[in-house]
Parts: sequence; C-alpha cells; structure tokens
Amino acid sequence: MTRIRAFLPPLAAGLTLAAALAAPASAAASSVVRVEDGTLFFSGVPAEPNNITVSHVAGQLRIDENASRMGAVAPCVLSREGYRVECPDRGIVRLRIRTSPLMGSDVRVLTGLPADIKGGASDDTLIGGPGDDTIDGGRGLDVIGGGGGADVLRGTSETLVTYVDRIAADGTLLPRPTSVTVRPGVAGGSGGRGEHDSIAKSVGQLEGTSASDVFYVRDDRAQAISCGGGNDLVYADPRDSVAIDCERVDVAPARGAARMTIPTLAFPFPSSTDRGRSDVNVGPVLPVSQNAVVVHVSCPVAIGLLAADGPGCSGRVRIARGTTTLGTQRIAVARGRTTTVKVPLSASRALARSSGGLSITATALPDRGHVERTIHFTVKG
Repeated sequence: MTRIRAFLPPLAAGLTLAAALAAPASAAASSVVRVEDGTLFFSGVPAEPNNITVSHVAGQLRIDENASRMGAVAPCVLSREGYRVECPDRGIVRLRIRTSPLMGSDVRVLTGLPADIKGGASDDTLIGGPGDDTIDGGRGLDVIGGGGGADVLRGTSETLVTYVDRIAADGTLLPRPTSVTVRPGVAGGSGGRGEHDSIAKSVGQLEGTSASDVFYVRDDRAQAISCGGGNDLVYADPRDSVAIDCERVDVAPARGAARMTIPTLAFPFPSSTDRGRSDVNVGPVLPVSQNAVVVHVSCPVAIGLLAADGPGCSGRVRIARGTTTLGTQRIAVARGRTTTVKVPLSASRALARSSGGLSITATALPDRGHVERTIHFTVKG
C-alpha cells in the first residue's frame, strides 16, 4: 500500500478548480475561516476536500486553499478568487482545524502557533508545525506528522505517524535529518531530544527519519515500522512487521504474551539498485518443531511515505548452522502473505537436544538488488 499523497500546487487542481471558478461567488457550503476568543478556526464541509497551508506573513495568519473555495468572517479577509484568507494575527494564540468530515484532505502548518487538527472519515495527510500540536487522523488511511514541538498524535491501526514531516517550499514532505525515539503509548516518550511527543498506542504504522532511530514497540500489538535512513534499532514482538531499512531488530514476546514457537523472516522486496543488510535477533529459545527447523516467511506491504508498492517477494531462503548450510529453498510470496520453510534436522538433531540448543541463521536472499535480511535464533528439544 503506497502511502504517498500528492500536494496540489496553486492552480493545479485542473477540472476541480475550473469548476470552482465557474461557480457563483456567493456559493454556499464552503469551508469557513473565523477568529474567536484567541483561536483561528478553519471548518471544512462534507462535500468539499481541503488542501490547506497555514502560514504567518507580515502580521497576518494566511490560509491558502488549493482544492476548494473558502468563506471568511471579519476581521479575516477573503481574496477575490476565494482561495486565500488572511486574518490579523493580533490576539490569536492557537489554531483549530477541522477538515472535511467525508472527503480526503491535506493540512500543512508552517506557523509556530499550537494547532488542534482533526481529519475526517477519508484518507488525510495532516502535518503540524513547530508548535505543540494535537493531531487526530480520524478514520481512513491517514498520514500524520507533528513537526517540532511536544505533539499529541492519535489515530487507528491504519494511521501512519511519520517523522518525514519537514515541509519543503513546494509542500513536499522530507525526512528529518536528526534521530528520534519512538515509544507508542508512552506520554511524552517519542520524538527528538527534548521534544516529548505522545503517540497513541492505537496507531498502527510508524516511520522514522534519515538518521539513526530507536523504536520500542514490544507491546503485543501489531504494528508496522519503517525506519528510514541511518543505523536503526527496533525492539519488536512477533506481531510486528519491520521493514528492511531497519538494520538491527530484536524480537521477543511482550511481557505476559504467549510464547513464540516459530520465528518469522520478513522477506525484503528491493529494487535492482538497493543495497543493505538487516539482522534480527529472536529470543528466547524456541522449541524444535516436527524434528525440523521451521521458519515463517512473510512478504510485507509497503510502509511509510517514502515506500512504494511493487511486485511480491521472490528469491531464496538459506537455513544454516554456523557456516554449515542445512538447506536452501526458493520462495515466491505475494505482498501481505506468508509461506513456511521447513528443513529437517538430521546430523544436527543431537545438538538441538544439548543444554545450549542449536543456533540457527535464516537468511533471505532476494532475486533483485544486493540486500540480505538474516534472523538469528536458537532451537532446543
């Protein structure tokens, strides 16, 4: 599932914009901007998507709308075309933004005022600014990012919280150049140094920066993690899906969760030019299953703003004991599906019965690119 959403530049909405220009200037049911009790309000309507940028220019708070016409209440002033509102900034201390409750919308905040942003029932991209923001994606396949500040980020299992949240001049989202720690469900436990973001435990997808990040997601909830650049570390549980761009992964059951019996190797799906290596340590000791080494091989869906869907996973899985290869098997798995690789234990069976067990490595060797993912685990019994 590709998570990239296009940001429409001014006058690029094509037929939608042309139809809006043809409508009468007094057309009802448009988004409205007003100021009340120190708060600038933006209120979307069900029938129109929103694509807004909020900025601070020469003593004015400016709302640029690139999808639908707006309305304004004095002292805010609407441009003649209906796609820009400016409000004098005096006395305004916060923003409250409610996008269309039905249509997918984009919001980007450039001002440092704290913003309270809530999306609707469709697919939204909601990006805060340097202030302390509260962002709730609502339903849909949402992308939310807090920008700087101590943000509160809420969503569902289909929500992506991303630290690809720097807003370029053309609205493109760029990864942060500095590292973050990500701890969903821990108040103030996420973000960069001194940032103190709070990510709701209900959020299902997480994306890091271009630097070296640390993710703590061993909480017995199914989450998908894309680490981005850098040398990243993830503490995960067996329910999590961790992308190949996470170089170091430590997998173990959450406290109080059921015992893991079969490890999962998430097979990478690189392009022909990709390079990299990911090592996954699985613990504790696992039982021998049917006198064989058994590994589930999954082909994850794409995770993150910078990911893209493509063909499924194909290549080889090599099972080894030290430098001795126990078996190799070809696999071809569709995105979002899982297969099982089983290698019988013969001469190594006695080692599996020893006090230390049998140390195993399972390596994914994709047909494309120069990428490897290896999981390390011990079987005993």
